[in-house]
Amino acid sequence: MTQSTIDLGDRKVKVTTIALGMMDRESAEVLRGKIDGKTYMKFELCAAPCGGSWNVWAQTDYDAPEAEILAFFLGFIASAWALDSQRV
Repeated sequence: MTQSTIDLGDRKVKVTTIALGMMDRESAEVLRGKIDGKTYMKFELCAAPCGGSWNVWAQTDYDAPEAEILAFFLGFIASAWALDSQRV
């Protein structure tokens, strides 16, 4: 997990990035459908091809400490998967 500041010219934005690792494209798309813009932290899922898989990370410009963002992200993902498993 990293936090960095991006200079957009008229303003600077702090972005928090959470590395999720490598996965296939289909899994990345499923994950994107679960988190893209679905919460007040407005996470965006990003993916880039790398060696036959996809390098995947989530990012947000929500202004909060890293620990708070990570805890919220992990809790949200866990509950999203739990809800899906109940529908099967």
